[in-house]
This record gives sequence, structure tokens and C-alpha cells, in this order.
Amino acid sequence: MNKLTGSTALLGQMLTVYEMNVFLNFLYEMKFHMSSIEKSNGIPVTEKPLLKYKDEDKLAKKRFPFTLRNEFVTKEQQENQTFFNWCETRRIAALSGLLEWDKYDLLIRKLIYEMNNHLGRTTPHYLTIDWRWIKAMAWTETGAGDRQWNSNVMQIGVSSDPGILAVTDRDNEMTKLITPPIYAWQNLKKEKIKTIPEMNFRAAIIYLMSRLSISEIRSVKKPYLATSSVTISRKEGLSTLNDIIMKKHTTEETLREMNNIPRYLHDGDVLKYVPAEKKRAITGWNLPINAQRIALAYNGGGDSQYIEKIKYSYSIIIRKAS
Repeated sequence: MNKLTGSTALLGQMLTVYEMNVFLNFLYEMKFHMSSIEKSNGIPVTEKPLLKYKDEDKLAKKRFPFTLRNEFVTKEQQENQTFFNWCETRRIAALSGLLEWDKYDLLIRKLIYEMNNHLGRTTPHYLTIDWRWIKAMAWTETGAGDRQWNSNVMQIGVSSDPGILAVTDRDNEMTKLITPPIYAWQNLKKEKIKTIPEMNFRAAIIYLMSRLSISEIRSVKKPYLATSSVTISRKEGLSTLNDIIMKKHTTEETLREMNNIPRYLHDGDVLKYVPAEKKRAITGWNLPINAQRIALAYNGGGDSQYIEKIKYSYSIIIRKAS
């Protein structure tokens, strides 16, 4: 991801203080509109789901300190002016119905449908992702008019970006868990990710979801295998739990779950077991998704305006559709 996102040329002359205040009121109206939508969808604004990040709000303020301001002082004018022109470009695109800004809609909807379907079936506590958040990310990372809009739309794979390394590592446990079992999602290649928008979106979505997931190492039973039993025998080299774990390819957690194990094992004791292994498993999600969580998961922290840009892009995208 490009740390300095959304680099768009300024729109004509500088806005006057009056015009900036008018536009600022529009931004706050969007913010209120989004809060209403959250409530109408049954998502309390104060909901506290499982969090991957400790002190999430504090961390976000540290990494993304830019906020909308009611008044303008000299040292802040240029920062605000740049942000307002950036927003104005996207507002005009939404109001004018410029097709170039919407050309990835069908692709994003398809990819998010596949990802929601996969993670909804295979992981606990999953909440469906609104595809328009991914569109808002695309409008923030590049946007129509950017020279990489037709290649590296989501800026995954730019210089020193860790995302592309994670999604192309075949041994990465999280990538394996997140990636849908569909051929087009499998074995993404670095050069294709950097140059083909569809591959770029797939890689970006995998990376985003892996960063939003909560996981831990767990004992996982191998499916569809019948329960077996083992007899403690010093002669056979099966005198301890560790002996059984090593020779019967199971785990201590599985043995303790299936048996009332005494403090000391004796020859002739019989224990039930099934083959099992220690592996990483997704146990929850840093959801519901919002601009702050996207920023913490996906952006490198080089753009202090990133949260506000995501919020604004999403607000005008959903207003356009309503």
C-alpha cells in the first residue's frame, strides 16, 4: 500500500475560507449520515467486538492524527486545503456519475461475495463485509486519474510493502486460512499483482482480511477419522503422554479432552484418541469493519489523513447508491 495515498491534482484555484466552511459542513453531514446507517443496520455505534488491537482508538489517533477542523489557522491551511481538494475530486466524480470511477464495481462485488461466503462458512464470529468499503479503499489508495488506476489500484506491492510478501508466501498460515478455495485466488504472483487490477484486488482483500482476523495456535482434530485407543506399555515405549503424542500423531489437548487422565499412568491403562495436530486457527474478527480498522490493518501510517479519506469516500459512495 502506498503510504502517501490519494495524490490528486488540485482543482483550479484555492478555495476561500467561506467555501471551505461550506464544504466542511457537507463533510459533517456525511458523518452524521453514516452514523444513522450504522444504527439502521442494527450495529450499535458503541459496539465492542473482539479486538486485535489493544487501545484501538489511541493507536489510531497516534498513527492518523489528522481530523476535520472547524476553524483554520495559518499552519493548518495548506493541509486542510489539500484534503478538501482531494475530497472535491471524489464528490464531483460521484455526483457526475463518471463511469471511470465505477468501473471496478462488478469485480469488487464478485470478489467480496466469494470472500464473505468462504469466511462465513469456515470461521467463527464473522460479519459480512460491505463491498463498498473496498471501493472506498480503491478511491483512497489511487482513484481514477492516478497513473496506477489501471494496474496497482490498491497499492499492494509498492516499495517496502509487506503485504505482497504475505499473500505470495505459500507457507504463510494466515494466507492459507483466508484464501478462498477457488483457482483464481490461488498462487498469486508478484508481477501479476502489481500489473493486473483483478489480481491486485484479490491480493489486497486477502491481506486486509488476514490483518483483521484474530488467530491462535490450536489443537485441531483430523476430520472423518474414527476414535482409536492406545494401551500404556513401557515395553512398547508408550509410557507417557508425550510418547502417545509422538507415535500416534495426536495432541495433549485432544487426549485430555477425550480422557479422564490420572496423575500417574500405569501399564494397562487405556486412552482414547484421534489423530490431531497443532495449527493456526481463526478464532474471531476485528469487526464490524470501519475506516479506523481499515487504516490500522492496511495502511502503513504515512498518511495522517487516511482515516478521514476512507470515511469520506465511503460516505459519498453509499449516498450515491441511495
